[in-house]
Amino acid sequence: MVNIELLEYGYSFETEKHFIKFLISGLSRAYEDKMIKILPNIPEGDIRRFEIERTEAGLVILERFSEEQYPFNKEIPTPDEIKSVEKTVEIFIKPSE
Repeated sequence: MVNIELLEYGYSFETEKHFIKFLISGLSRAYEDKMIKILPNIPEGDIRRFEIERTEAGLVILERFSEEQYPFNKEIPTPDEIKSVEKTVEIFIKPSE
């Protein structure tokens, strides 16, 4: 079973982008390998949109967003906004697993 947990969110002054960091666990090793090869090559302007780190708990994925794409309406997201984003990530991942 795939599990998505929001670890961190905010704004980076270094990249001037909003970001969300997830822990995704329960993926097969082969699927993790595919994600590690593909996601870091997706750009967000002049930087990489995704950074991925494999840990014992699963994949830690940092995704960067422009202000227009950032899914949270306020600086501190509501529980419903967090669940919505986690569900979106789960839908994105599940059909490919």
